[in-house]
Amino acid sequence: MQSPDLAQALATYYSVRNAGAYSQKAKVGNLKQYTEDFAFLESKGIFTIDQLHEFVSAMSNKVFNLNDTAKAKAA
Repeated sequence: MQSPDLAQALATYYSVRNAGAYSQKAKVGNLKQYTEDFAFLESKGIFTIDQLHEFVSAMSNKVFNLNDTAKAKAA
């Protein structure tokens, strides 16, 4: 089974946000945020939801390891 396409999921999310946006300014803000989000994901080579989960997991592990290191140095 292929992982869902992250770009489509992101586009769907922002479509729903825009449906609830009351002003043109909010819609423009949503478009800018979508562009930033997509560019970030693309720069990291993240194109599927599975890849996003792997990235988040790896970053969480880094944070926990850095936290443990900082606590050990402070002790």
